[in-house]
Amino acid sequence: MDRITFITLGVKDLEKSREFYISLGFKWEDDGKPGIVTFETEGVHFALFPAEELAKDVNVNHPPSITDGFARVALAYNASSKEEVDELYVKVKRLGITPEYEPQYATTWNGYRFYFRDFDGHCWEVAY
Repeated sequence: MDRITFITLGVKDLEKSREFYISLGFKWEDDGKPGIVTFETEGVHFALFPAEELAKDVNVNHPPSITDGFARVALAYNASSKEEVDELYVKVKRLGITPEYEPQYATTWNGYRFYFRDFDGHCWEVAY
């Protein structure tokens, strides 16, 4: 198992989340399948699925509980420049999300980044 091919996020409001990710610049792959939203990305497939349905997909008899807390997972977007990090910071705020902090230099790995949580609490790092 040395390859990740698909990442699916469980969301409360599929349409609201779809619009949010499109606004961030993700390209929606409208395949006509109801109940799931997929995006074109370089490499890994990225999808949104109703949280309750995703929990049942994991285990129909004993679905995991859905919480709004930290799920011990962070997703990352690697920007092509410091300016792109700053632009995405402004865009995220304009879309109604409060980032965890302003873009700053990460002293542990000599990069530039900020974190935000989407409407469902999924953690994203935007870094250069």
